[in-house]
Amino acid sequence: ELKAQHGASANDAIKSDPAIKARVQQLLPAYQQMALRFADMHDTPQRMLAKGVLQGVVPWREARRFFAMRLKRRLTEEGLIRHVASTDVSISRRQALTMVRTWSSMAGGGLHDELAWGSRDIRSEEPSASAP
Repeated sequence: ELKAQHGASANDAIKSDPAIKARVQQLLPAYQQMALRFADMHDTPQRMLAKGVLQGVVPWREARRFFAMRLKRRLTEEGLIRHVASTDVSISRRQALTMVRTWSSMAGGGLHDELAWGSRDIRSEEPSASAP
């Protein structure tokens, strides 16, 4: 119907109609606010924890220390996995990871609690091609 009235596509007619443009501008802030609230309700750490996407919520005050120690542990773990894999090319990444984790548990779990290699952070998938 719009195409017949305006001689163009319905999309072009909507874009060129000043009344529709004004209404869109009037409603845009309300829709943006609704979208923001919707995202806020679904992306909170507590909601993600409840859905099982997260294993825990790190308090803001402890975040820097927690993630610095986690990075240090993961880099050490990765170095050990690469070393194990380089000594025997028949060992898969998963096998090397299992060996490193077993050694860690036999040695007492690591240097610090933050470095302990518990089940909370087990990742045995292959690293992405873009990873160093």
